[in-house]
Amino acid sequence: MSNIRFEILEGGIAVIAWGDPDRSMNVLYPQALRDFEAAVDRVSADPAIRAAIVTSDKPSFIAGADLDWFLSLQSEATRADPELGAQLIFKTLYDTSLVFRRLEKCGKPFVAAINGTALGGGFELCLACHRRIVANDESIQIGLPESKAVEKLGFKGPIRRWRKIRAQIHKDVCDKGYDAKLGSFVQSYGATELDASALLISLVGFLPPSDPRVRSTVEAIEWHLMVDGLVMRYDPRRTKDGLKTREGAFLACSFWLADNLILLGRHEDARRLFDYLLSLRNDVGLLAEEYDTSSGRMTGNFPQAFSHVALINTAHNLEKQEKPAEQRSGKRTQSSRRKTKTTKSAS
Repeated sequence: MSNIRFEILEGGIAVIAWGDPDRSMNVLYPQALRDFEAAVDRVSADPAIRAAIVTSDKPSFIAGADLDWFLSLQSEATRADPELGAQLIFKTLYDTSLVFRRLEKCGKPFVAAINGTALGGGFELCLACHRRIVANDESIQIGLPESKAVEKLGFKGPIRRWRKIRAQIHKDVCDKGYDAKLGSFVQSYGATELDASALLISLVGFLPPSDPRVRSTVEAIEWHLMVDGLVMRYDPRRTKDGLKTREGAFLACSFWLADNLILLGRHEDARRLFDYLLSLRNDVGLLAEEYDTSSGRMTGNFPQAFSHVALINTAHNLEKQEKPAEQRSGKRTQSSRRKTKTTKSAS
């Protein structure tokens, strides 16, 4: 395991430390993944090992996938039949996810000790671990995809090609994912069913909240997917999800709606919905995945991280000057520019 340092500490705690000797930063590529998979198997097989810590011997954690490796896959796919090439790339990415899945199902707890930047696949590895601890360092970047690493951190990569593909995907989704008759983005291309995940369109910056398609999508979801004051993920009567019983309201969707209401300037409506969601918590302030308004009880996974992350985001969006939703949607940047121009004019 030349890319991995494996050590067993007192008490049966294994340390799996990434440390590629041939690179200044750790990256994901076939041999490194094989070494890591062998370390996970060793933790799983050794009864003396109770848990494992995944960390790095370098100042950064893992800077995503090796771009040269990924570009070689794309080149190979270009030379081959397009369909077979796409299957090759999919299989490679799928095999990578299986390594992380093996960690998740190992049966022993893994903790990611994130001592530095974790991007792309490195961030996915952190999420696969059962717990995460991050060093108290404001310079650490976590969660950015490889394209952002090229744009913001100076890494090498075919950024022009990626931007072109990004624009093509964006246009395709806008052209085929929006139903003008419904006035809303829909569950899938050609469908007429609504899906509350479309509330993320403005929250992740896919379209600005000022876009009329965003406003009409929010209004359509309010009209068609709200039941007793909460947002259903979709209409189970129209969506074949394989469930034999009715679904509860997916609580994260209701927080997403509140975030959108804030972006649209409907602060009182957002506050009212947020207060209602807070009233659904149990005696120690926890939420489940869903809430069944007909029975007045929480259902689904409990406690549910998605619900609590969404709660925190909405609380910040309501109270903080630097609102996460505005930063991601681009609204904050635009308003900041306007303020700067106003200040310069006044001076």
